[in-house]
Amino acid sequence: MFKKTKLVIGIMMCAHMCGVYLREFAWATEDPAATLKASKAPYVTGSTFRDPLSGGGEGPVMVVVPPGHFTMGSEATEAGRFKTESPTRKVTLAYALAVGQFEITVGEYENFVEETGRRDDAGCYVWTSRDWQKERSRTWQHPGFGQTPRHPVTCVTFWDAQAYAAWLSHRTGKAYRLLSEAEWEYAARAGSMGRFSNNHGVAELCRIANHADRRSRANGKRNEACSDGIGDHTAPVGSYVANAYGLYDMHGNVWEWVSDCYQDTYVGLPTDGRALLACADDAGRVIRGGSWFNLPRRLRSASRSWNDPPDRTSHLGFRIARTLP
Repeated sequence: MFKKTKLVIGIMMCAHMCGVYLREFAWATEDPAATLKASKAPYVTGSTFRDPLSGGGEGPVMVVVPPGHFTMGSEATEAGRFKTESPTRKVTLAYALAVGQFEITVGEYENFVEETGRRDDAGCYVWTSRDWQKERSRTWQHPGFGQTPRHPVTCVTFWDAQAYAAWLSHRTGKAYRLLSEAEWEYAARAGSMGRFSNNHGVAELCRIANHADRRSRANGKRNEACSDGIGDHTAPVGSYVANAYGLYDMHGNVWEWVSDCYQDTYVGLPTDGRALLACADDAGRVIRGGSWFNLPRRLRSASRSWNDPPDRTSHLGFRIARTLP
């Protein structure tokens, strides 16, 4: 698909961007407040912005999320909970955060691939009506169902998502990254304490999330309480109602990679918004939010799972963030 010369340029650019990534993302192992002191740009809670790209164009739409604190995880009384969501803990984000208003789209990811020549020859796991199977012909361009530039990109690895954030950092001069798991849940809850950000039950879920509802046939089980008419594939980003922070698709559509290494409890994890980064490169990474394939139980604000960093699946994408003053 790409000429050899373009691939070489992409590799050189990646080497440069990796350096940018390591320098800009040092906050993850330090006090986030130290990052805030380095910038004087004003940002208003609830506002949106797009950083300009060097050479023309703009980055993804970002929403300014306020500092605050919340209770992360689920209590034993919450319906559908998993033991991995405990023990509950108070997490404080003492810094303003910009979160992608939408999951990264096919169109946004395509710009990155065209410029860097990044390849995905390993194939992608897709649902075959009985189970998930890896098909070498499936890619982010051909995940097994129709996509437009406004659909969320799927079939991307953890390292693909990290590389996109590094490329965006290089093109904007700002420190873009994946969210930490704590940041993700804080942003998804948007001040709510219920199972979902709208504080309603599964009958209301079709208003805010693409998931396995009455129209779904893939899962074998489904939410019979509602239907959004989408079926067994992604929906264009922003097709559902946003949460109180103005963020779309925090529940459903595609699972989202976050920065953290996976640990099956919250014991000993940071409580200041930082990600858990101390693990081997091939260790499992946390994914959040559920997808078009999943039942409501997996779409809850507290629900968490993991995937192997090199794996690509047709129900897994990502969202980006950056720390603000």
